[in-house]
Amino acid sequence: MKAIEFEAQAHDGVINIPETYQTWFEKPLKVILLTEDAAATQNLAEAFYLLTELSDDFMIDGRKQLPVQIRDGL
Repeated sequence: MKAIEFEAQAHDGVINIPETYQTWFEKPLKVILLTEDAAATQNLAEAFYLLTELSDDFMIDGRKQLPVQIRDGL
């Protein structure tokens, strides 16, 4: 199986495929449509910004984690 990626805009429900891939229509195709979620992108950008606001000594001594708890029945 081969895969390609290109950006396209839909016009009246039609997506233009680059000329390079026009011969692919001779074979069975699977189509996956992806769209960018603007809200998720904004949240990710905000998260990265908040990371830049951490002090230089944040976790300087490493992560202090409690020992793993062993539980019965899991």
